[in-house]
Amino acid sequence: MQQTSVLFIGHDLKFINHVIDHFKSKVDYSVDVMTYTGHAFTPTENFQLKLPYFDIIFCEWGLGNLKWFSHNKYPGQKLVTRIHAQEFSTSYLAETRWENVDKIIFVGPAMMEKFTGLYPELSSKCQVVYNLIDTRSLNLEKEKECMFNLGLLGILPKIKSPHLALEILLKLRKVDQRYKLYIKSKRPEELAWLWKRPEEQEYYAEFYNQVEKMGLQDAVIFEPHGNDVGEWFRKIGFILSTSESEAFHMSVAEGMASGAIPVIRNWEGAKALYPENLIFDNITGAVSLITDFSGYKLYDEKRNVLKEYATNHFSLDVLLPEYDKIMTRDIDRKKMRKALKKLLVQQQEILQGNNKLRTDLISLQETNVKLKADLTSLQESNNKLKTDFTSLQATNHKLQIDLTANQKTNNVLKIDIQKLIADIASQQESYKKLAGEFSMLKSELKETTRLYHDMQNSWSWKVGSALVRKPAGAIKKLVKK
Repeated sequence: MQQTSVLFIGHDLKFINHVIDHFKSKVDYSVDVMTYTGHAFTPTENFQLKLPYFDIIFCEWGLGNLKWFSHNKYPGQKLVTRIHAQEFSTSYLAETRWENVDKIIFVGPAMMEKFTGLYPELSSKCQVVYNLIDTRSLNLEKEKECMFNLGLLGILPKIKSPHLALEILLKLRKVDQRYKLYIKSKRPEELAWLWKRPEEQEYYAEFYNQVEKMGLQDAVIFEPHGNDVGEWFRKIGFILSTSESEAFHMSVAEGMASGAIPVIRNWEGAKALYPENLIFDNITGAVSLITDFSGYKLYDEKRNVLKEYATNHFSLDVLLPEYDKIMTRDIDRKKMRKALKKLLVQQQEILQGNNKLRTDLISLQETNVKLKADLTSLQESNNKLKTDFTSLQATNHKLQIDLTANQKTNNVLKIDIQKLIADIASQQESYKKLAGEFSMLKSELKETTRLYHDMQNSWSWKVGSALVRKPAGAIKKLVKK
């Protein structure tokens, strides 16, 4: 017998666990379960190799998982998704290839109506299947005074509006001091993603303050989150749903199955899921709803009716057959085998390409080593050039200083030369003047010499006679004459 291979995948699978366990128990099904962190989905290479072997892919939540599989599923594979409320605040619905999605499940009519308003062409693929409740495990005997105990199962994030539960409790205690509020939930400071938001911190700080301001310290009991929900419901007479909005609000259905009476705020879609007489529009309405069942007989009658309602609408016996119908469509194995063969060919091409890439990588690494060596050499050369440049700068600076000094000296020399030239010119003028005077003196001397010779010639007889007749002194006087 060939099994139908199913993959359940989502970031949070707590609301679909009953369906997963149901198909795991079937011998004709082979079930794989995969979770991931956050809303985005990025498959590993190993997962992509396994993908062709799944007959049905079930995406719990229509987030990153649905977007990826709607783009990457193989021909013949069936793709199913279940939409809650969170998806409408993301871009994943718009990024999904809906032609590759075979079935779209909604946990409530309001969510399906909202979706088909956006994508009317997909109406034929849409179906409402409520969240599944194990009504048998929740049908436990109630504690005697449970009708005075209110319950809140989960108060995070602030859209759950737990402050309304405090206001309801305060009014009820004015009627009867036996009323208490049991809160089973994680604390806001336990969730890092929530606690880092200032508006969430501010809200819960005020919520804790209100417990004290209203004097409800002894009437509000905080209990830790855990898997003991069935046992916890034994003491809860009224389960509150104070949220601004919900897609289904599982704790309401669980409370009904346990025999707790729901007190539901009129959030969008509530009336399509639950009896209208359990829904309130204001605090006064919520208080009236609770006090209307103050008698034990009325309370017991109502909770038995609600148990039956939960069984008829949310039990495993009613809803699991719906999933059997959804998950048993014929699989086109011929198309899948063809797609797998194509995948194997692609893998072979990828392997060949990888081998070439490895060779190219080795070559690139070798080139890189050489480039690193060249770079080191260039850096060394650059450092030497920097040193030489610094030395040249110093030499240039010194030359500039010497040039400045030489220019100053040159300027002095120019002045001295100009002065010398002027002196030479002056001396030349003096020389010319002296030469003229000397020429005149030469002329005069020549004339004097001639005169002297003439004198000698004319007076020679007188000198000779005087030498004979007179002494030397007389001769001198004669010559002077």
